[in-house]
Parts: sequence; C-alpha cells; structure tokens
Amino acid sequence: MNRWLGTLSSWVAEGGPLLTTFHSQVRSGARIPQDNKWDEQRTSAENTINPGYFDNLSFSALCLNGRGMPHYGDYSVTLKTSLISSRSSVFEENPFLFNRRHAVYSGDKCPPGYRASWANRSKLAASKLASKINGATTNGDFPAILLQEDTTNAGEDDFVEVHTYGPLHQLTIQHVKGPVPPRRADRALWNQVKRRLRSLGASWDEV
Repeated sequence: MNRWLGTLSSWVAEGGPLLTTFHSQVRSGARIPQDNKWDEQRTSAENTINPGYFDNLSFSALCLNGRGMPHYGDYSVTLKTSLISSRSSVFEENPFLFNRRHAVYSGDKCPPGYRASWANRSKLAASKLASKINGATTNGDFPAILLQEDTTNAGEDDFVEVHTYGPLHQLTIQHVKGPVPPRRADRALWNQVKRRLRSLGASWDEV
C-alpha cells in the first residue's frame, strides 16, 4: 500500500494509532471524503463486492517491485505476510472498475470466480493475467504485468487488490520504499520515520 509521508509518520510514531480503514476515518471525523467519483461511489462499489463488512477492510495491491502506485502516496509499504495472511483475501481488481466492467449494480451479487484466499493469490493472478504472458515474456516484465499503473493519473490502475480485515498495527510494516524529500523539513520527518522503522524491525529503501 502507498502512503504520503505525513500519514506514514503518524502511523509509525511511538504510541501512534492503528492505521484504520477509510470508512472508520470518515465516521470518526478524522478524514473528509474527496470530491471525486472514487470517494463518492466507493461505499456502493465496496458494499456490492464485500456486503456487510466492506467498511472494516484495508486495501492494498499485490506488487513485485515494492513500488506500488505512487499517486496514492510516495511511500510504498510492504506488509508482513505472517500478520495479514489469515485476514486477507485478493480480488481481481478495484471493485469500482470491476462493477463497471461487468455491469454489476448495487444490490447485485458479485459473480463467482474473481476472488481468492491469500494462500491462492498466485492462482487468481495467473487466471487474470495468463493471456498477457507468452514465450517472449521475461522475469523483468512481470512487475508491470501484475500492476499496470495508469500514467494519466486518472486512478484507473489495473492490479490485483488485497482486502485485509481490520486496522493495521505499525508492527505489520515489513519494508518501506520511497524518495528522499526535497524540502528540509520533510527530510527531517523522513529521517525520524526511518529511526522508528528501525526500532520496529522494519527496513527501507530510498529511491
């Protein structure tokens, strides 16, 4: 999952809060939905795919290069498999785009075959992406096949989405990958984050 530096700093701060879900943040007044189609329609889209518990899910994506989707935040956070596997599943794509692509409307049941347990995530990815792999495909091609960024910044990336139930503790963080900030104040904040990551047993890369 990708986060901005300020959010990441709050998450890893000593005695800091759990990283709660989007809907929990909105209900508590900690977050205001943005005036765009994604935040306006996400309740309907997510409830259609995960009825009854959508608001307890944290969302991320399968990724092979640790970069994630930078338009969601400069810092890509890799989570510890041992701490999320029992409460995570994978879905073929963003529910908003899935519902639009398959003409699934609010009140409809999600068609079967597009979801898998964490243990079977590779099977879902292979089922979705097999047509994009051929004899000329190299190992270096796989990251961009698994997660295709929308370079127009319209938010229509194509990826396998991870649904993790419940909030995320800072000890869930395994690795963070992100840039050295250009502004002095932000560099100081990033250095503080790195110290906290070290104390949490997490690692980082600067790109």
